[in-house]
Amino acid sequence: MKLAFLFGAGISIPAGMPGTSQITEKVLSGEGITRHSSGVYYSGPPLDRTSVPRVRVFLNILKAECDAFYSTGSTEQSIQRPQGAFGRHETNYEDLYYVAAQIRDSEIGDHENPAIEPLLDKIEALDKYKILLEQPSFERSLCGFSEETCNYIAGIVREMLGRQCQPDELNALRLFQEIHVEPTVSNIDVFTLNHDHVFEQFCHAHKFPYVDGFGDPVYDVRYWTPSLFDAEGSRIRLFKLHGSINWFAFRPGEGRSRIGMSIGSDIERTKAPNGESQRLVSPLPRMLIGTFNKSMSYLTSIFMELHLRFYQSLRDTKAVVVAGYGFGDKGINTRLLEWVWAPEKRRLVVIEPNLSEDSGLTPGPAARGAIRRAWPGLIERGRLIPIRREIENVSWGEIRGYLDC
Repeated sequence: MKLAFLFGAGISIPAGMPGTSQITEKVLSGEGITRHSSGVYYSGPPLDRTSVPRVRVFLNILKAECDAFYSTGSTEQSIQRPQGAFGRHETNYEDLYYVAAQIRDSEIGDHENPAIEPLLDKIEALDKYKILLEQPSFERSLCGFSEETCNYIAGIVREMLGRQCQPDELNALRLFQEIHVEPTVSNIDVFTLNHDHVFEQFCHAHKFPYVDGFGDPVYDVRYWTPSLFDAEGSRIRLFKLHGSINWFAFRPGEGRSRIGMSIGSDIERTKAPNGESQRLVSPLPRMLIGTFNKSMSYLTSIFMELHLRFYQSLRDTKAVVVAGYGFGDKGINTRLLEWVWAPEKRRLVVIEPNLSEDSGLTPGPAARGAIRRAWPGLIERGRLIPIRREIENVSWGEIRGYLDC
């Protein structure tokens, strides 16, 4: 049997990783955050006492717009919104990144967007924004402030997800200890939307070999080599569909950049495979942050290969176990729905403690409309099995029972 898993942030929280609300709180407060001369934001003494306050002013401008749209209150605007109650939520860092990225991408001509022009006009008329323009700063423009906001959020996300877990914090994934010794499971593909290293740390702790698409170190850098996924004996394969906190682009001289993971202590001073010095293309890791902007990046660089592998794996898989995922990624949901409705019998097992008991264990408020509408029919036809528990309280025997029926 070939088995596929899809993980969301929920599987990392028991390991001590921060949730969306914790990251959002840090982003909004900016407490203890400073800006390095390279443009990276991180925790440390205030080397730069002006950048974080300016970014926070711009963030609060964006947050006011997001709050008005996503309002969880009973304002006339929120009541009349056509997407209904399921779209309401507290504004989070992904929402803020998405709006900032839209402004940046439109201003630089990557994804020009006439629909946001009224928003830009509104921001430029605000006294808060006019004061920002009067202060010495990084590029003083909508493009400059939105770019800096994206960098600020990415820096905080990278740092907060970079903690090393203790062995007892990895118990939520003990299900894999059962599966690893299960003789009927020939291959396990793990697709994760998480940037952290929780699954990798679990595998290392239990000495489970896995393939992540990166080769052996060359001068302290492991380079992206997707052909490794096709090697014989690759029983556990890990695909990080939204990137990772330690993926960077390196460029040797005038050569073509390559994605790699530095395992040395100084990521800014590494050597290319030929022994010559190389530089970082960007001090920020290759991670996808935001909401609907992620799907556009699925067709670029390393992510195109990863999502092709996702498609190929699903095509040859009859069972997918989903855990810790709120079904908020439209691109991922589309892929899952196309897969599960295929003529041949396929089964989606969803492990999620926060499923609503109303209307037959429906997904939470983050779930997109298509998956929400399809949910009852999938359950009725036996294509979707909801398990309303934490993954650490689910056994392989229970999952196997659902897959065999």
